[in-house]
Parts: sequence; structure tokens; C-alpha cells
Amino acid sequence: MFRRDPIAYSLPRFSVTRPVTVIMILFAILVLGFIANSRIPVALFPEGMEQKSLGIFATYRNAGARDIEEIIARPIEDMVGTVAGVREMNSYVSSGRVFVRVTFQNDTDLQTAYADLRDRMDRLMPEMPDDLEQIHVRERHPNHVSRAPHSGHN
Repeated sequence: MFRRDPIAYSLPRFSVTRPVTVIMILFAILVLGFIANSRIPVALFPEGMEQKSLGIFATYRNAGARDIEEIIARPIEDMVGTVAGVREMNSYVSSGRVFVRVTFQNDTDLQTAYADLRDRMDRLMPEMPDDLEQIHVRERHPNHVSRAPHSGHN
């Protein structure tokens, strides 16, 4: 009578009786995996799930945090408040610099918001102290490289 082994034994038996075939299959899987890994873009966050945000940096040397908050941060916050689609704004002030993180609603076009913020910062520059070194607007997107900083001075 013909006796049949369980299916659990068929893969190990095949591997032992045909080692070259198994090595070639493994090599083909590794090559396909390497090609897929190098050509398929991998995003840190799925599309539509990331927070769209921009950062504004300003440097004002030889000034304390309180002065920077009153002279630099508040006017920037007031101007950012006029941009459409702003969901949240957080300011971080330290001695000599200010950073304002602006988070937008998910349906906001980030390139348009970036252009609006740059325009608002350019309009704000004449009202800023003369020794304010620069204002940068930078895109903060988890899947892309940040844009080059924008200097408020021309």
C-alpha cells in the first residue's frame, strides 16, 4: 500500500533533496526584494495623514527672550493669523531667536500657504527693528526635504 507523508514534511524533504533549486529560489527572492526596496519610494507617513506645517525662524542678536517676544514674536503671530487655513500656531522664544510653528488644516495647499507666509513676512520686515538679521520660512514636511530658508532682507 502507498503511504503518503504529511504536507509538513514535503518542504524539508524538497530542500534536502534539491539544495541547488532552493538556493536559486532564495537568491531570486533576495534580488527581487533588493530591486523593490531601491525603486519603490517609502514615505514616513501615509499620504493625507501627516500634519502640514511650516516653520518661521527669526534671529535678533543681543536681545532677551522677553524683548524678542514683544518686538518680534507677537507681530509675527499677528501676521500669521491672517493666513487662511491655519489650524494651530506655537511660538518658541529664546535669547536671540524665535521659532513659530504653523500647522495647517489637512485640506490646505501647502505651497499656497508657503507663498502666503513668505509674502506676509516680507510685508512685516519694514515694521521690524533694523538690526533684525533675517526671517526664514521653511517647509516642515515629514516625507520631503525642507525648502531653503527665505531671507526677509533683499
